[in-house]
Amino acid sequence: MTAKDNGGKQVSLALTYKKAISDITNNGVVLNICCKLAETMAVPYSRVTDAYGGYCGNPSPSLPASAPAPAAAANATANKTRLLAANATNATAKVQTEWVLNLFVQPDPFAE
Repeated sequence: MTAKDNGGKQVSLALTYKKAISDITNNGVVLNICCKLAETMAVPYSRVTDAYGGYCGNPSPSLPASAPAPAAAANATANKTRLLAANATNATAKVQTEWVLNLFVQPDPFAE
């Protein structure tokens, strides 16, 4: 995954959790996951980053100030304001049960 024979491409990982975790509001937790992944792979911390460029001990430089509102919550609010909104529409709103973190492993510039 980090050797030169991978063409010098970064490798992306998608980790799926059943517990609510946001790469924006829980960025410290995400960076701790980056730390553990880097330690397990025995690579420098800076080579395992989150989706916003942060890594172990260094906050994400392009991290948004707040997470976007979930689409299901926005739809439920909009449906409540309609006079003729059907209850079936509100019942079909999906409840999020999985959260995906996108992490990246940078290639080793010194691999032979």
